[in-house]
Amino acid sequence: MAELEEQNIKIVGKLGDRVYYYRDGELVDRAYFIPVQPGTDGQRAWWNQFRRGVRSWQALSPAEKDPYNQRAKRFRFSGFNLYMREWLNALA
Repeated sequence: MAELEEQNIKIVGKLGDRVYYYRDGELVDRAYFIPVQPGTDGQRAWWNQFRRGVRSWQALSPAEKDPYNQRAKRFRFSGFNLYMREWLNALA
């Protein structure tokens, strides 16, 4: 990966059995896997709530997202992750 960065090549996404993405400006990778989804009623309900949260985030303006992005820096994750954590915790 360092070799690609030295050549200023930016890669993101799945390649073979690895997933590449940037975190805090640094290229990282992890193994690709397909999660097991048993499809219980409770799980489907939770995923529907998760989808609603994602759509809610996507509907926010950049100015509305900025406070989440700023607050998330201290946790070292994205504003989206912070928003979703708060969204889902409010439902629990």
